Amino acid sequence: MAENDANQELNEVTPLNETGEVIDEPVINENTESEPDTGGDGTITEPEPTPEPEPDIPEIPEVPKEENVNQNRRKKIMRYGLKEVADVVFFDIKTGRPVLIFDTLKVSNIENAAESTEASGGKGNAPLVSWDYGRTATLTMQDALLSDKSLAMLAGSTVRDASASGVNITRYEVIDVGEAGAIETTYEPVGEVVAYDNEGGSLGEEMVVTGEAGALVATGATAGDRVAVFYESEAEEGATVVTFSSDKFPAIYRVVGTSLVRDEDGLDHAFQFVIPRAKLQAGFTFTMDPENVSTFDFNLNVLVDPTNKTLYDIIRM
Repeated sequence: MAENDANQELNEVTPLNETGEVIDEPVINENTESEPDTGGDGTITEPEPTPEPEPDIPEIPEVPKEENVNQNRRKKIMRYGLKEVADVVFFDIKTGRPVLIFDTLKVSNIENAAESTEASGGKGNAPLVSWDYGRTATLTMQDALLSDKSLAMLAGSTVRDASASGVNITRYEVIDVGEAGAIETTYEPVGEVVAYDNEGGSLGEEMVVTGEAGALVATGATAGDRVAVFYESEAEEGATVVTFSSDKFPAIYRVVGTSLVRDEDGLDHAFQFVIPRAKLQAGFTFTMDPENVSTFDFNLNVLVDPTNKTLYDIIRM
């Protein structure tokens, strides 16, 4: 028993095989690198490197695209304010081509109106039923500036070259008479020249003017006299003329106006009105007031589109 116990204790310390021989165990040195594996042909096979763990990268929330944000904003019910004046474009009703751009407007209002009638009865003749009819709309524009083109639109005519059209310009000048009654005009006169004594600042007696352009003489006038001279001269290059005729009136146009509206979040959105057919009113006023800057009114009656009964569309973008 003691011998068996001794052998068992020896086996626990030193491993033995079945015949009692000591089994040699490989000595493992933790500080020594393992020898590289070799293939059958003696080639050294490098061990595959242990991959380093990927660092944890926090997910970055996706920033919504601006167009998606705008699309979402358009889908929701929006309340907005309107302040800016519109830029308005007139299009030819036949060709569809732009005719004139109004980009200096002070006012661009669409005024709406309708009529109504009622059925009344009973004690006190109180209104019982009401009907609406006759919807109308008017586009009222006030421009800070006037152009030949916009003036021609009001006239229902075109802008013509004054010099090429043979238009003469009426001239009026107060001139100091030179030696021997000579008078010298600023522009070359065409046709008759008429002169009046102007010593008192008002038209006096008419004077006879003789001679030709460049050598005019006021008969009876002496050097130093002041005369008022009336004459005509040819229109200079670049001069234009717009003719108002009794049988010509403004046309019908397609009108598009673009402005901005601002929502409750302070963001601006494009805003547009489209009038398929609008008749420019013929009446307007030229105001020439030295104490006030003139403005120019362009008012249009909105006509119904016979294809779909539309007066105008309002588009918020």
